Amino acid sequence: MRPSPLAALLPPAMALSCSPGLYVLVARGTFEPPGPGSAGLIPQALANRTSANITTAPIDYPASLTDPAYTQSVQEGGHAVHDAIVNYASACPDGKMAIVGYSQGAQISLDAICGGSGNGFSLIDALPSQKLDNVVAIVLFGDPSHVANTTYDRGTSTNDGIFSRDSKSISVCNQYSSRIVSYCDSGDVYCDSGNSNAVHHGYLANYTDAAVDFILDRFHAASNSSAAPSPLPTTSSSSPSSTVLPVSSSTAPATSSSSSGPAPSKSGLPVVSLACSNSVTLVYLGLASVVAALVLA
Repeated sequence: MRPSPLAALLPPAMALSCSPGLYVLVARGTFEPPGPGSAGLIPQALANRTSANITTAPIDYPASLTDPAYTQSVQEGGHAVHDAIVNYASACPDGKMAIVGYSQGAQISLDAICGGSGNGFSLIDALPSQKLDNVVAIVLFGDPSHVANTTYDRGTSTNDGIFSRDSKSISVCNQYSSRIVSYCDSGDVYCDSGNSNAVHHGYLANYTDAAVDFILDRFHAASNSSAAPSPLPTTSSSSPSSTVLPVSSSTAPATSSSSSGPAPSKSGLPVVSLACSNSVTLVYLGLASVVAALVLA
């Protein structure tokens, strides 16, 4: 794979190394510390299932609720995903990307792909389609901007999320529906406007295998058949190649990622990780009323 001359023009903190396999952008959920967060289990699982090199690139954004405000965090996150896709596509025109987002991380991922969700959130322009040519898969879990009954919906949800995406954005998402899966289950307090925090915690336990199957199918289909890596059984004893890279200078230094990392702690899950505090839950759910007021104003 040949690096683009553009890579040499990037400042040192922004310089990119082109992955010979799959470059996975991972957007963490609210309150998770910088890094891939709980959704980092997906690239770890990918590394166990394929001989291809898997590079994990965490999205650098606030992932906050109040400092800065959720709407500001979503705006910054959407732009961060947008820039990460553009930078890698420009530096590595032959590269293949996947995007994984959890909770707020899912919302910002779709904002970059489809444009801002509307309904009181700041406008973010959708990426031009040519910039998405090498994005092979987009996997979302517990997206607060979820809209029920889209062609890319997965799970048991029949309701829209608390910040449901507007029709303009959904019409763009539909253009990429073969590359998107969005997991939302009935009762999820955020993506289904339900009342269950436990459901929001359960996606990685319930859907990791299905998500990995989807990403690998899309990756192999998009790769040249002569260069496509052969999938390995889950029980393979070989050591997969897995790397974690920073997206910007404010993320942690690059480290190797073990494919047998610990299960995510509930304290690190997006937003609902602190839902045991009634005050936090009320603040977050109250934001829906604020957004509605902005729309009606």
